[in-house]
Amino acid sequence: MYYQNRGGPPRLQGYDYTSCGHYFVTINVKDMIPYFGRIIDKKHYLNVVGKVVEDTWIEIPSKFSNVVLDIFIVMPEHFHGIISITERRSDLERFTSKDIGGVTGIKNPMIVNGLGAVVRWFKARCTRQIREYIPEFNWLPRYFDVVIWNQTELNRIRRYILTNPHRYEGHG
Repeated sequence: MYYQNRGGPPRLQGYDYTSCGHYFVTINVKDMIPYFGRIIDKKHYLNVVGKVVEDTWIEIPSKFSNVVLDIFIVMPEHFHGIISITERRSDLERFTSKDIGGVTGIKNPMIVNGLGAVVRWFKARCTRQIREYIPEFNWLPRYFDVVIWNQTELNRIRRYILTNPHRYEGHG
């Protein structure tokens, strides 16, 4: 399994997640409830909330111009995807002088479009839309990531994502 730092800190300590590169992300539903669809004969079938997850993921590059999406899969109770950050970019241009201050010179140091900002936006947008169908829906608070260091690892993770339905045994 590709979950980095399982049982330890959720992020690679000391790594700058605004850096250009490829990132493998796994996001799980709280209590691993299969809200997004079913796996039948090793094929995944999305329901309406699974489609919300898929559509929201596809929307990411329109919100974050420095992000390109690679392959992904929506499983019944979790999600896998590869995000590529193509340039280190800040959203400071959106802020007026009244927004600037503090030690860093800005009120919110999280406005840099790194991996965390992308995942936070994705989870929040999905949650808001899914709760129209399932009011009790929640993701796990954290997500898992792997920094992809080379083409060999990228290809291995792509295969892992594509073959995920073949290994699925279900939860709950």
